[in-house]
Amino acid sequence: MRKGWVLVIAAVFLMSGTALAQQFSWKMQSTWPATDFHQVNPKGAVEKIEAMSGGRLKINLQGAGAIVPPFEVLDAVHKGILDAGHGWPGYWYGKHPAATLFSSVPGGPYGMNHEDFLGWYFLGGGHELYNELLQKELKLNVIVFATFGETPEPWDGSPSP
Repeated sequence: MRKGWVLVIAAVFLMSGTALAQQFSWKMQSTWPATDFHQVNPKGAVEKIEAMSGGRLKINLQGAGAIVPPFEVLDAVHKGILDAGHGWPGYWYGKHPAATLFSSVPGGPYGMNHEDFLGWYFLGGGHELYNELLQKELKLNVIVFATFGETPEPWDGSPSP
């Protein structure tokens, strides 16, 4: 995402309704088809963000392929085509094999189940490592946040059909 977007959110959340009359609108796309059960998660995140902003931040969530092809969501956020995206880190394996360490690999990353993984992600430095991978290693202008923990599933690193 564009630099400073976190500051925009902080300003929206911290200012009172009378101090900030401006409304923001973001374009967001997921890697999931609009009818896929995985779309429930970004819909919930959008609802929570809009509620926390007092309705001042509206997010237009689209399903896979609505604006860009599903596996181009990360690059589209980096380039500013999308303001936000929702996907699975394993999809970025082709960009860097370490991306799968932040996804639902068999046996869990580092031998953890998804609850352990989220604890490590939020309290043990995983969030910082994932952002370091994307920002410093891959030079992407994005900030990532985990929104849910996926249970481990087998995946051989090949693109989905």
